[in-house]
Amino acid sequence: MLCSKNRLRNKKDINNVSKKGRTAAGNFILLKFIKNNLNNSRFAFAISSRIFKSAVKRNKIKRRLREITRKNIFRIRNGMDFLIIVKDALIRESSVDLGKELLALFDKSKLLIK
Repeated sequence: MLCSKNRLRNKKDINNVSKKGRTAAGNFILLKFIKNNLNNSRFAFAISSRIFKSAVKRNKIKRRLREITRKNIFRIRNGMDFLIIVKDALIRESSVDLGKELLALFDKSKLLIK
């Protein structure tokens, strides 16, 4: 589980990232990010109920994404707010490596520390 300092919870902050943030898109994940003037990065995860009707499935995907983020947080640049949105293309694929795609999006956006 992510530390509380790394969670983006305030609706105002999430809307700010959503509206004003830059975007990187993959096949199954959409990454939105913006600078936050803090010493740490914060993350929020979203998956629509249109994609999976079952809350159990949605929460399972969010738990997987949180764990991937937690394990790689030392590689991600500090001082950013991230909104990670799961796209509906995930329904059609059964064996998707979300970790590879998420890290590829961070790398594509030049947000990984080398």
